[in-house]
Amino acid sequence: MQSLEAYGIVGCSGWGRVDLILEDSGAWKFLEVNTSPGMTTHSLVPMAARREGMEFPDLCVEILRGAHVG
Repeated sequence: MQSLEAYGIVGCSGWGRVDLILEDSGAWKFLEVNTSPGMTTHSLVPMAARREGMEFPDLCVEILRGAHVG
């Protein structure tokens, strides 16, 4: 939930990626908000979607469904 909150705080909408790192202390630190993450076969978003059972074409359709134009 903190990732979604961070995404909204910086004024983003639609799709994107929030990168974090787990420190040795066990604390999460935010690295960046990426509003245009990669979409190649070895990029993180398609890999994460695939792990959840979503194929690449379906991922693309879901991204387009969330797009805001105008």
